[in-house]
Amino acid sequence: MVRTEDSVGRVSGKELSFALHHGSWMRVLLKVLPGKLESSGLVVSDAEVVVRIRPGGKVRIPRQAITRVWRTEAGDQGLVFWLPPLFIAHSNFRGIWWLNRSLANLVAIDIDPPATARMWRMPVKPRRVVVSLEDPEDFVTEMLD
Repeated sequence: MVRTEDSVGRVSGKELSFALHHGSWMRVLLKVLPGKLESSGLVVSDAEVVVRIRPGGKVRIPRQAITRVWRTEAGDQGLVFWLPPLFIAHSNFRGIWWLNRSLANLVAIDIDPPATARMWRMPVKPRRVVVSLEDPEDFVTEMLD
């Protein structure tokens, strides 16, 4: 996978930034909200992985709490059977959070103990985060290194 300035970029030092993948209609909606598309993304550092979903929330995952990272598909996670999400994130209320609503380029992150997150100012404790990235292979490779 070729890294592009739009999909993966160095933030500072040892941090890597990964762009979220959005469906075309969601991308249009987020472009209407100034700065929301640009401030959303996933940042990997030596200490933690931070997923920012704008508008809506942030998930902080300590690296030592990540037990598994893998490419997945919507059917494998049961996402196609969930009710349509009302906001940016969606949960099955059993600890699995699907963050940016796209069904393409999905990556699942298992977390133990559950991560600390806030969605719409409400605290949540996800055990698994499913997110769609522009370059999912690069993220998985970075996490396995």
